[in-house]
Amino acid sequence: MKLLLENGQQVTIKDENEIARGGEGRILSIPELPDKVIKLFLLPDKTITRLQKDALNVLDQHFFVRPDQLAYAPSGGIPTPNAGGWAAGNANTNKQGIVGYTMQWLPQNFIPLATIFNKPYCTKYRLNNAFRLKVLENIKTAMLHAHAQNIVIGDLSGLNTMLNPDGDVKFIDVDSYQTSAQVHSHCLLDDIRDYLYQGRVSMNSDFFAFSVLAFNMLTFTHPFKGVHKTYQSLAERMIHKIPVFKPDPQLIVPKVYEPITEPVLMKQFEDYYLEGQRYCLSTDLSKLPDAVQTPTPQPPITSTQELSVKSFLDLAKNEEIIDAQFVGNTGFISTTSRHLWYNTAHNGSVMIKASVPSNGQEYCFLGQENFLKKHNDKLLILESGQNFVEIENFSFKPESRFLPYGSIMAVVEDNFLKFLKLDQVIQKQIAITQTPVHGKGFRLREGLMQNVGGKQYIFYNSGQNLTTVPLTELTHDLKQVANHGILAIRENLPNQEVRLKHLFFSIQDLKVHISKESTSSLKTFGYRANDARHGLIFEAIDDALHIRRTQDFAVIQSLKCEVLTEQSLIFSTPAGIIAVNAEGAYLLNKK
Repeated sequence: MKLLLENGQQVTIKDENEIARGGEGRILSIPELPDKVIKLFLLPDKTITRLQKDALNVLDQHFFVRPDQLAYAPSGGIPTPNAGGWAAGNANTNKQGIVGYTMQWLPQNFIPLATIFNKPYCTKYRLNNAFRLKVLENIKTAMLHAHAQNIVIGDLSGLNTMLNPDGDVKFIDVDSYQTSAQVHSHCLLDDIRDYLYQGRVSMNSDFFAFSVLAFNMLTFTHPFKGVHKTYQSLAERMIHKIPVFKPDPQLIVPKVYEPITEPVLMKQFEDYYLEGQRYCLSTDLSKLPDAVQTPTPQPPITSTQELSVKSFLDLAKNEEIIDAQFVGNTGFISTTSRHLWYNTAHNGSVMIKASVPSNGQEYCFLGQENFLKKHNDKLLILESGQNFVEIENFSFKPESRFLPYGSIMAVVEDNFLKFLKLDQVIQKQIAITQTPVHGKGFRLREGLMQNVGGKQYIFYNSGQNLTTVPLTELTHDLKQVANHGILAIRENLPNQEVRLKHLFFSIQDLKVHISKESTSSLKTFGYRANDARHGLIFEAIDDALHIRRTQDFAVIQSLKCEVLTEQSLIFSTPAGIIAVNAEGAYLLNKK
């Protein structure tokens, strides 16, 4: 299909070039314009107007992915401008013929801001306070720039704000902004809606949303999360002014919460959440200390009547765990100074196979027989438990994105999807299969998802290869272990409410079966198979280990365990359940 841009250029639209899809439209790459993409609206009455596009043209392209060229169906033609503006009749009917617009293509290294609300992610990628403050300053600069143009962002959320490894930010979905040409729909994610002021969209609501993003980034906790015995919803907590830092005997605060100690910053959050004030949060926080490398005291190792808890890793002074992965009979833990490779084949025992130095910036991968790491653009394999040597027939390209699925690592490039068989390495040559693909159509964060031909597909390790299965629900992201996982799905509720829900799923008979059971986030969980179809899910929450059956994902047992938090990494191995936090690694077994 051909579409006509307002500058007269024709562009080609192909379903196989789809990159992403949302509730309002889909994003596709454009063969004629490799540095641009096109947003096509799904409903004809939900397209952008020319007046809105012109109103958004004042936004700084350094921060905002704004509309570039309007796109028209060839039969609709292009309205003709004249000296007084757009031709008579077009001011109110300029949706006619408009099917979408082109915009800047964001490189694949941009991720949603919400990703760095997670402490294990920040630890793994070494995103310290200095980095987070740089991001906040960029968000504030962009927000104030929009306000200076009399534009209200509205849905200033962790999903619509993107950032790259340098701390640069880009705002997406700008066509919904409130301008002189368009009133905001008031459709917002619930976690940034200002319920104290009835959720009205204004510059003040942008200030509130920005404060929530800042608090979440700096404390790893939403200001109104946790469990309150009386007021259980975000809206109730905001209205009754009960943030996580307010002393309240009915409030259980998430364990991952890290209180802010800088008085000037904390005073502003008190103004916001206790006093109901609204102003632009100051991010001039030179006094805020960066994360200091000091020994983190390990929590006391306490077994319960039902659960044995053993620490199996002694950390040196200033040493911190930054990554971990356990699959089958083996696993690794990477710290700021070491890579440790483990054997977990025997019940109740975690035995170290090798310990090699680390610079704290390398990613490791795990087969059942081999231990590999990424060093710059090279893939290295550990030989004889002592030295890493280079794999000769593979290197990472600058645009490569990668994710292990058991003993197979998926690598997405611009034009190829490659599967690396991590246990098939002979004479420094690794077994590789590759398939031509449209690389931009893959989303690879917590799981591997492909958008193509109007559908979404996910992958699972079927033994020798990764197999695709179609999704039936529009999915934002996923976390997966074997053929089970968690989907993040945007849910539209009454009264313009929007929330992100996290539902467990299983893959059976090449179909994705989504359960009604939800959890708090895309967390790392353990899976243990009972048979070819079903098994058990092991999920960490604060101070407890939940055990779910995969037939319906219902919790069948909850075991008290004080070393666990909501963000602990959990793995199921023959040795037992392994739990990893930044300050320690533990082996859990039922007595």
